Amino acid sequence: MIRLLIQRLPRPREGWDARTMLGIVIVLAAALGVLAWAVQNAGWTRGGPGLIAPTLLAMLIGLLLTRRPRPAWRTASLALLSSLLLLPLTAAQAWPPLRLLFANLRGLMALLRHPQEPFPALPLPLWMSERLGQWAQDMAAWALAGQREANDLPFAFLILLLLWLAGLWAGWQTFRYRGDCSAGDAWTALAPAGAVLAANSFFTFAGLGWLLLFMATLLTLALILREGSLRQQWETQRIDYSPELRLEVYAFGLALTLGILALMPLAPTLRLRPLQRAFWRLVETPYTRLETQLETLFPALDRSGRGLLPGGTLVAGGLPRAHLLTAGPDLRQQVILHVAVDDATMPAANLRWRGLTFEQYNGRGWDPPQIVEIARFGPGEMWLPPQPGRRLLRQTIEFVAEESFWLYAAGEPVAADRSYRAHLRGPGDAAGLEVQAGAYMVLSQTPAVTAAALAAAGPPPAEIAARYLALPAGLPDRVPALARALTADAATPYDQAQALESYLRRFPYTLDLPAPPPDVDVVDYFLFELQQGYCDYYAASMVVLARSLGLPARLAVGYAAGVYDPARGRFTVTEADAHSWPELYFQGAGWIPFEPTAAQPRFDFTPAQTAESAPFDLAAEQRALRARGLRQGLWRWTMPKYLSAGLLGVLLLGAAARLLWGEWRLRRRAAHAWQLAYLRLQRWGQRLHLPAAAGDTPREYAARWRAAPYPPLVAAIDRLSQGLEARAYAPPGRHPPEATARQLWRGLRPWLWRLWLARWRGR
Repeated sequence: MIRLLIQRLPRPREGWDARTMLGIVIVLAAALGVLAWAVQNAGWTRGGPGLIAPTLLAMLIGLLLTRRPRPAWRTASLALLSSLLLLPLTAAQAWPPLRLLFANLRGLMALLRHPQEPFPALPLPLWMSERLGQWAQDMAAWALAGQREANDLPFAFLILLLLWLAGLWAGWQTFRYRGDCSAGDAWTALAPAGAVLAANSFFTFAGLGWLLLFMATLLTLALILREGSLRQQWETQRIDYSPELRLEVYAFGLALTLGILALMPLAPTLRLRPLQRAFWRLVETPYTRLETQLETLFPALDRSGRGLLPGGTLVAGGLPRAHLLTAGPDLRQQVILHVAVDDATMPAANLRWRGLTFEQYNGRGWDPPQIVEIARFGPGEMWLPPQPGRRLLRQTIEFVAEESFWLYAAGEPVAADRSYRAHLRGPGDAAGLEVQAGAYMVLSQTPAVTAAALAAAGPPPAEIAARYLALPAGLPDRVPALARALTADAATPYDQAQALESYLRRFPYTLDLPAPPPDVDVVDYFLFELQQGYCDYYAASMVVLARSLGLPARLAVGYAAGVYDPARGRFTVTEADAHSWPELYFQGAGWIPFEPTAAQPRFDFTPAQTAESAPFDLAAEQRALRARGLRQGLWRWTMPKYLSAGLLGVLLLGAAARLLWGEWRLRRRAAHAWQLAYLRLQRWGQRLHLPAAAGDTPREYAARWRAAPYPPLVAAIDRLSQGLEARAYAPPGRHPPEATARQLWRGLRPWLWRLWLARWRGR
């Protein structure tokens, strides 16, 4: 089947062989497969159709559209018709699985063997019609009935449409010019696919791996098309060429491709912050409008909530640590991270490794943070300047299982030794910092205020109160009534927070409890019915109670301090240390953590534990973080992953293997040392554009070198030609010694290298 397909593919007028055509199809399919795989891996179409098979199918349709020359309108019409027929089948996942195809084949075979028996029912048409009907119903519900909240099928169809068009264009553009395929066609053919992949990498932070794979396939496709174009030109002009040139072209192209891929991770990243800010000022308004429209059209697509644990996910409207209920009893064995703190005076009771904060409680849990801007910062850059009432703390974080998405740190992280992104709700208010790294050093600000200072705090700013005092409309009245009763004797907001914390710490801590019933407020259920639970219940309850009293509060999620290992000077944090706690805002002090969970120690706000740290040279710390970030970047790409070093090693090994292969072939052809030296000279002549003609004698070929600018080189080549003639025609007893030929070649080779360097510099 593959051979028939290759034979029916369009070819230039002079034709290419089947191996070249097969290589083009395979490499093109690999490039589009990388695109589809990357988009599918990003999770844009969770629960939707697979993307790899439709993209490759669109590529084959594009190839078939170039079989015959047609006007542009006819080609576009055929492409549109094929898309209208096949794309809905793919989006509805109505392509039959192999078992249905086999069932139909078995039915046909049974009919041929026993014509008198009734033909068995074929499930294929009915199955396809059912899937198409359901897909059409879902799309109509989204477009007409407005049922968009839980319908992510339209966005999956949009993603599928983009990949379909990219595959269709790639297949058609690759063979569009039947008489002149060149390397430029590869770039044009894969440009839309590359744009989609770049957008996917930007919005999902997918890393460099997919782009490297795509670039490798793109360069390989360009190389194959270029080699085919050269052969086509030679054959058209009736120029004789050796088939070995194909191997040399591919070897050089492969070396160039590996070199480019090796240098890509090492290329410096230009940081044009003023230009970036000016660009966003220009496009901020239209981009915000577009994003609002997309959220209106595709509300089921929610990609703002990323995992609270490495590799985890957050379900919108749920409790962040609900996974603890079903994780099993072996949580203590699952080590997540190690943390080393540079300040030995910091008590472990005041340490929490925070990753993310939440502000919107909806009655059933917490919605993902509402991010209005994602700001990018380099190593050592601070997204937030030093705040009053804070102490600077340096920590080294090392994840054990996998890389993290959110940056974890004590208090408010402000800088790191890696490039990071701040997910901002507004100016100076970050839901969390994003850094994809397995280990990093982070500088953070932790509270350094006393209980007396918190008690004297004034009212919060209006922007903080507007964002962190919201309560769900259906909150039962007995919840705020309980908050008022508990704080009736509290004179200050700090005293109110202490009263709420003390009350909640009376409830027993346990993971052995069922999920909350449906259609109940989880805080109300915990306070008045369950009255036992784990960290999410305690923290959410204190946030809601505090907000009902007019105290701005939010939920923080991360890990407790863990177990300190004095031998290694670090904390070991396990899955069982996953934790949630409330943070309340106090004017002049910022966000202050509290601990209502009975199983955890309370924060200590005594003067001895909250004193500011020793003088901290902030500028020196930032320089150290930048230098460490540079070293870590080089180490990350050259040593641990062995990416660049491996590719460069492959280049060196390939070059060495090519030289050894060529030398081995020459030695097999040569009958003696004089002939071997002459064959080596001919190989150098090809490199220096002085090839030997088919009928040249050694003396005639030596005459071609007399224009060389080095007399010793010319004299040595003359002696080599004379020695070769003597070896060929003199009697056996008068043959020149072979040692003389080897000595002559050792003296000749440096001059050839010198001539090659001179000509290379003069290009």
